[in-house]
Amino acid sequence: MDDSLLRGTYGTALGHQMLGFALSRGFGESDILRLMQTNRRTLADPDARLSFGPALQYWEHVVRTLADPSVPIQFAEMISPGDLGVVGFAAITSTSVREGIHRAMRYYALLADTARIQLSEDRDGLRLEFVRAREPGLGMRVMNENSIASILHVIRLASGLDFDPVEVAFHHPAPRPAAAHRRFFRVVRFGADWDGLVVPTGVLDRAPAGTKTPMGSFFERYATAQLRTLRASQTFTDRVRTSILELLSEGEPRMAAVARRLGTTERTLRRRLDEERISFRELIDDVRRTAARQHLMDPRASVSDLAFLLGFSEVSAFSRAFKRWYGKSPRAFRQRPV
Repeated sequence: MDDSLLRGTYGTALGHQMLGFALSRGFGESDILRLMQTNRRTLADPDARLSFGPALQYWEHVVRTLADPSVPIQFAEMISPGDLGVVGFAAITSTSVREGIHRAMRYYALLADTARIQLSEDRDGLRLEFVRAREPGLGMRVMNENSIASILHVIRLASGLDFDPVEVAFHHPAPRPAAAHRRFFRVVRFGADWDGLVVPTGVLDRAPAGTKTPMGSFFERYATAQLRTLRASQTFTDRVRTSILELLSEGEPRMAAVARRLGTTERTLRRRLDEERISFRELIDDVRRTAARQHLMDPRASVSDLAFLLGFSEVSAFSRAFKRWYGKSPRAFRQRPV
């Protein structure tokens, strides 16, 4: 097996789905956990990572035992955006399917870091190409089919359209039988020179269907309370704080976006903040600091989830900021809040 695959990891959100799928098909829990080389305690930790090598063994075992090549399709059809944590939340809270795909792919490594997904768009649609070390064997084939089928299924759910992709492609030969694959993908080519799918142009500008996710509920629960407190104040600075909080999950808010939200100009916003002797950068930092502390009190959200919800481009950037605020890492804070 390629060493890079052995070093690869995936998140416990995906691990939960794998365990649940196996249990629904009659496998014993202890046997599956042993095969995945994990346990219930680890799966309950949103920040834990699981080794990719045992995952390949898991999929090979499941497909061979069930003697059913349609397992990857069955697994994909069980997935909803809410099952994918921050990746699913990123997809369905975007302004369009195109933006949702770009945002979700940016955070895809939170689900599994064994593949790099290259995005390119032409007049036919948006191409998502999976690039990873190739490993012969049933486990790798099933994992590839799982990944691409799950993404297509989630895009269909998020868009509210049961659309046909322009193309779905796999390097490996077609399974036998391949009826379930052809039913699900509709346009699929095996033995191709790439792995991935093309989402048609007509779907890309559609607004996500607004499916509620656990991550959305998690964010709303804290954001609503904070917004209620902020809106009780009449100061201009607190109105800016409110707008920053509402925009954080879209990335670090820009002054122009906050100004539009307040119905004013960027120049006026800067002048008003100068009058109150605070900078826009200081406000973003303060809103993030307060929200991070509150969010970490809930053990269901991972540090990676929080990094996204607070508008950081990378988990490492969030961790550095948190240590600057509180003198310890997010995980250490969660274990012993100060």
